[in-house]
Amino acid sequence: FPVTIQQTHNIGSPIAVGFLPRALAVSGPTLYVANYGNGTITPIDLNTNTAGTPIAVGGGPIALSVVNNTLYVANYSGSTVIPVSIPSNTIGPAISGFSFPIALTAIGSTLYVTNAGSNTILSVNTLTNTIVGSSIPTGSIPNALTSSNTTLYVTSLNNNSVTAVNTLNGTSGTPVTVGSQPRALCVVGSTLYVANGGSNTLSLLNMTNNLVESTIAVGTTPFALALDAPLNPPPPLIS
Repeated sequence: FPVTIQQTHNIGSPIAVGFLPRALAVSGPTLYVANYGNGTITPIDLNTNTAGTPIAVGGGPIALSVVNNTLYVANYSGSTVIPVSIPSNTIGPAISGFSFPIALTAIGSTLYVTNAGSNTILSVNTLTNTIVGSSIPTGSIPNALTSSNTTLYVTSLNNNSVTAVNTLNGTSGTPVTVGSQPRALCVVGSTLYVANGGSNTLSLLNMTNNLVESTIAVGTTPFALALDAPLNPPPPLIS
């Protein structure tokens, strides 16, 4: 798969955060960093690359998602989801009822939460911060989650698979086998990229037909994925 490097990127100075940073989320000019090891969230001003006062959330924060003016924090060891109002960084009441929540993604005003302890997805109405509807079963250890339109895509770490979930009716499709220990997902157009930490590969899954169309060898233990928008629009097609 061709990769085009459009410019040289200069590496800036490291920014000190908390212990064992595990997740990132951006809201406006602020980057939020989940520090799993000491139960805090570090806000970073992206204009100055300055870290602000850590927000104590406890419980092993492992995933972040921003919905409107609220940052949601999955606390793995606490089995809760914590809403944090931004930019005031005020912590709201914890949402309970989860079992080792490990991944978050939002579609509209609904936050979806995967639970490693029960192998399920639960839905949170972010207008009321309550769990709604029935749980959706997943494969063993659903550790990564993303969405495309009204469809969720969830990995199963132990089953080496990705499953599409129709959020309109809560039904799951047939699991698609990818590489070993899928750990991260990223949607680019109609392609779902899957980082396989156990096989050191990327699987390219066509979301139109749910078939893996290519596998790319990468470095050791790919753990996360991010999409960088092109600096310039692509040239027009000439027919």
